[in-house]
Order: sequence, then structure tokens, then C-alpha cells
Amino acid sequence: MSLRYHLGRMFQVAETRVLSRSWFPLFRRFLGGTNWMYDICRFSGTRDLRCIFDVGANVGNLTLELTAFFPVAEIHAFEPITTTFVELKRRTRHRSPVHCHQLALADKPGEFEIVLQPCSGLNSLRYLADGSSDPGCRERIRVSTVSDFCAEAGIAELDVLKIDTQGCDLAVLRGAARLLHAAAVPFLFVEASFTKDDATNQDFSPQHEFVTDLGYRACGVYDQLNFGPHLSLLGCFNVLYLHPEAMRQRFPSFPRA
Repeated sequence: MSLRYHLGRMFQVAETRVLSRSWFPLFRRFLGGTNWMYDICRFSGTRDLRCIFDVGANVGNLTLELTAFFPVAEIHAFEPITTTFVELKRRTRHRSPVHCHQLALADKPGEFEIVLQPCSGLNSLRYLADGSSDPGCRERIRVSTVSDFCAEAGIAELDVLKIDTQGCDLAVLRGAARLLHAAAVPFLFVEASFTKDDATNQDFSPQHEFVTDLGYRACGVYDQLNFGPHLSLLGCFNVLYLHPEAMRQRFPSFPRA
């Protein structure tokens, strides 16, 4: 990898370590748009969130960052692929608020066989296996929905629903419709792309329409990935949404206007 990447990663890690510290102030305007987890703390006025879902946790890099920013939150990390799940559990085994689930979340429950990708971060329900797939590159996974999982676990509300499922983010949101309609999730953090034929990322337009119809408002764009000549084209990115009514119910300091 390039020197530019390593330098950028070094600064990003340093920035995260500072912003996640309990002693670091939650500025109302300063440093806005820098880090989505810090922005959640700024908007809610607290670091003491209670319940977070990390859907598509992979090996747990982001899960570990969530434990740093929200040390008292119950974090449920979902990863369906066996080898990746084992690594996720290993890396988070000493983080007591983290609960790991070998499970995929989508818009309907069931069991599906998928084709495994060379990079664990690219595994997705978009790659369903067929008769031509190499049996050694397949895995059968369990799938549920956010609403069904919460009903079974006795979870009435979440603070944050983070989704990174390589093009299946809208399916996860549809599977969470019961909670979203009830304004039981103040924050959504999802991946998207403006490229409609992007095979590995969720098309922005239908996803944005789905959540805004439920009352969510976009409040930040992060992690933009550019490609093409001179990196002139925008690929995938992450969007943070908040629900004003849910914010006012959960966080009294959130302004009414």
C-alpha cells in the first residue's frame, strides 16, 4: 500500500483515539463532520448510549471503535461467515459489552447458501450460490431481521443501527421497519453509492427515500471512496441519519427546532 495510505491511516487512528476519550469535550460545532461516532456524541450530548447494532461486523475493527466511543453501551455485532465470526469473537472477547452473533440480517428470515469472496469484507447475500459454484467456496448462513431479533431478545429500542452489508443495506432497513416506524432508533449509519450498477454497494436513491419517508434526516457523509482518473469520481460512502422525534424522546438536550 502507498505511503499516503499509511500516513492517512496513522492520522485517522490518532484522531479516533483523541475523539473517543471521555475527557474530550463534545463541541456543538467544532470538529463536526470529522468522525461519525463523535458526531453521534455531539448530537445526543452524551457518550452514554445504551444499545448499538453493528450489522456486518466483519472481523470487528469498527466494533472495537464503538466500544471506545460508547463504553457503557451493549453492542450486538452480527457476522454470519464462520471463519470471520471466529476472528470477531477472538478480537472482542475481552470487551464485556460486546455480544457476537453468527447471523446475517436482511428483510426476511431463512437460510441461504452464498459464495464466499476472497476478501471477507466483500461477503454478501448478493452472492447466492448456484449449481455452478465450487462447493469449497460456499457456506450456508442463517438470516433473520432486526425486528425479529429484537423481539426474541427483548430489545425494545436501539440507539444506533450501523449497517455495512455490501449492497444489502436497504434489505436490513426493511427488516427493521417495525422499530423504525415506532421511532425507536435515533441514529442510522449506512453505506451507499451513487453508481446504480455498483455490484457491491447499495444504491443511494431508494435507500435515502425509504428512510426519509420514515422521518429520518441526513446529518453527515463520511468515508468517501474516490476512483477513476485523478480520483475524480465518487464511489461508495457512508451516511449518518438521525430521527428528530426519536432524538427528542431519548436525549432531552436535543433542540426542538
